[in-house]
Amino acid sequence: MDLIGQERCEHVFQGVLLLSLAGAFGAGWIRESISLAYMVLGAGVAVGFVICTPNWRVFNRNPLTFATSSELAADMAAGSTGKGAASGKAAGGKAGASR
Repeated sequence: MDLIGQERCEHVFQGVLLLSLAGAFGAGWIRESISLAYMVLGAGVAVGFVICTPNWRVFNRNPLTFATSSELAADMAAGSTGKGAASGKAAGGKAGASR
């Protein structure tokens, strides 16, 4: 599941919980039964679990691509080390230079 899919899934789960909470409250109020309210709420949680737990395609539309080990090995062989403190260059341009 990608990051956008996680956000979408969270909104779907919150919506399902909100609807089941409203339904549970209404059913419990009309029937005057707290056990019925808990059953309706539990059913809503189960539906949300079934919708949000599997890695559905609708939640995986923007997958991340990672570098393969051969690409990393080629970069290491070429000597590219990146920028910044890891390569030994300070913000001023020379490593170890004081101002």
